[in-house]
Amino acid sequence: MKRLYYDGSIIDTEDGKKYDWLLIDGKLIKDKGFKNDIPSDLSEDEKCSLHGSTLMPAIIDPHSHITSYAISSLQPSIENAESFDDIILTVSEFIKQNKPKETDFVVCSGYDHNMLKEQQHPKKELLDRKFPDTPIVLQHISGHMGVMNQRALDLLSINNDNNGLLLENDYISSIKRIPLPGTDAIKKAIVKAQNTYASFGIATAQEGMIAKEMIPILKMAENEGLFFMDILGYADLKDYEEIFSSFSECLNEYHSRIKIKGLKIFLDGSPQGKTAWLREAYEGERDGYNGFGTMSDEAVTDAFKTAIKLNKQLIAHCNGDAAADQLLKCACMAATADKIAALRPVVIHSQLLHPEIMPKLKEYGFILSFFPSHIYYWGETHVKNLGIERAERLSSLKSALNEGLIYTMHQDTPVLSPNLFKAMQSAILRKTKSGRLLGDKERLTALEALQAVTINAAYQYGEEHIKGSLREGKLADLVILNENPLETDPEKLDKIKVEATIKEGRYIYTA
Repeated sequence: MKRLYYDGSIIDTEDGKKYDWLLIDGKLIKDKGFKNDIPSDLSEDEKCSLHGSTLMPAIIDPHSHITSYAISSLQPSIENAESFDDIILTVSEFIKQNKPKETDFVVCSGYDHNMLKEQQHPKKELLDRKFPDTPIVLQHISGHMGVMNQRALDLLSINNDNNGLLLENDYISSIKRIPLPGTDAIKKAIVKAQNTYASFGIATAQEGMIAKEMIPILKMAENEGLFFMDILGYADLKDYEEIFSSFSECLNEYHSRIKIKGLKIFLDGSPQGKTAWLREAYEGERDGYNGFGTMSDEAVTDAFKTAIKLNKQLIAHCNGDAAADQLLKCACMAATADKIAALRPVVIHSQLLHPEIMPKLKEYGFILSFFPSHIYYWGETHVKNLGIERAERLSSLKSALNEGLIYTMHQDTPVLSPNLFKAMQSAILRKTKSGRLLGDKERLTALEALQAVTINAAYQYGEEHIKGSLREGKLADLVILNENPLETDPEKLDKIKVEATIKEGRYIYTA
């Protein structure tokens, strides 16, 4: 079935050029052009007026955790909590309405201690007083730490002497062991999560870390065909053998829209939680505390060697400059530049890269996936924790571009909603919530920002030959918007409305 789109703005993201029409044939883009050469041999049923709207390649999500996002929708959110009292009220209301059993965990996601009136993490004793019989977990918005009450600690057999606060590996390993919701609820949540992604124009999404505990969920989704957009998954390095064995049909191609693309490692934590690993101490730390790494040099080097052996992409969570230093050092120890570059390794978050290592990152073929919305949501916290000089270096997108590095940008959902127009806005404006301009020299143009979540993101996945632009022969993964993002006031960019998202010629979302 052919379909001709016309009567609107048709934007190709490779160069920002505007066309008058686009023709698709089945799953593929057939042709594009200008008014003087519009096809005349099509029936009225094959023509689709845009009525002045904008059509462009669908958005590609370069990094998120779609399964975690789905499951989090089944639990209460405390993202907007401004105090301990707000948290207690939200949890109380959830328990009252849902009446969980004494062994049913209530996992509340999204609190940010920097935004709470108390300016600290909630304590176990507070939760124990209010909820002595229900296992409660308060997950920090970073996803790298959280607070548990005694009931939750006991059920998970955790000894904790830090007021219930668990950090980094201790927290991440513990959260994996919490029993999952029922199958029917998870199925509905997976479909709902995709609908939300598609409502932001996304047709390709990521499962940013598959732990072995997630195998049953993803196998169910694979077997029952629950995914209607492409999902690229990255196996936790510790569990990769079991994951690869479980998804043998998904290792080299999509099967039921899932592909196991590579391996994932964590090298540090989060800057707003002061667990990112820095070259120099955080501001105000008398003992020189600079965060910490989570893997040894030997382990990181072995990760690269494993990725080369398996011919799989390696993505590495790195927020701090010391963590990025370690990643690059270990890549150099693991193999030659050409062998590392063949992996298209990705520095996930890339928050505080030191400028001096960018040429070497380019030589070894690293791709940088930035999280620029940090500037808006936590910019003032970063100024406080890092000082203005380092804070202005956050998400140094323009420096990466000038160095010739491939860059993408993400929202790290469920940390933030999968609205990549918000990420683009932050990369263009670089304004904090208070309106402070943070790092003027690192601002991108609208086209440069749009390329980060289309053609560059396709390259990150090794799919630039089938996605990311309107080139003839690529998949008809498209999005229709109410405004042209290249001409919209950047202050309003995050308010752009998606009218439709199209996956391989089929509508997967309509407003």
